[in-house]
Amino acid sequence: MNYFMSKIIPTVTAADNDDNDVAFNWTEITNNSSTTGQAVKLESACVLDMNDGAVAIDLFFCRGSISGITPAAPTAGQQLGAADAVVDITVAEALAVDVFGHISMTISEGDILTGTVLTKTNIGLVMQPHPYTNNLYVAGVWRGNPAEATAATSMQVYLGFSY
Repeated sequence: MNYFMSKIIPTVTAADNDDNDVAFNWTEITNNSSTTGQAVKLESACVLDMNDGAVAIDLFFCRGSISGITPAAPTAGQQLGAADAVVDITVAEALAVDVFGHISMTISEGDILTGTVLTKTNIGLVMQPHPYTNNLYVAGVWRGNPAEATAATSMQVYLGFSY
C-alpha cells in the first residue's frame, strides 16, 4: 500500500464569517495517485487555522465537472456559494460536480499560540477521480462563528491518502 500527504492552501476571505458560511470554495487536490482515474482512500485530515478563536469546519469533496471525457474544475456556477455567505448550491450543481462525501472537523485540544489544529484520523473515505485525471476537489464550510481576523493564507489543509 502507498501513502502520501497532500497540502492545500485555500483562499479564505478576510471577513466577519458566521456559522454555515462558505469558508473556502472548491480547491484542487492534485496528483492523488500515480495512475489517472485510480481510487484513493482518505485516511486522515488536518486543518491548521492560524486565527484567534477556534471553530469547527466541514470539508466537502467532489470529482469536478466533466464534458465528454474531459474532466474540469468546478465552474463559477458550481461553487458552494459566495465566500462569507451561507452555502448556496443547488442539487443540480452538486450533482454536476459529483459531490461524494464530507467530513466534520471538530474542535480538539489542538490549540497552538493563537491558532487551532483540527485533526481527524481513520476516515476511510474512498474517492475516485474522473477517468483521465487524478485530481479531486475540496471545499470548506464553517460550523461555528470564526474570528473576524481570518486572512487569505491563514489556513492550511493536510490530507493523508492511501492507494
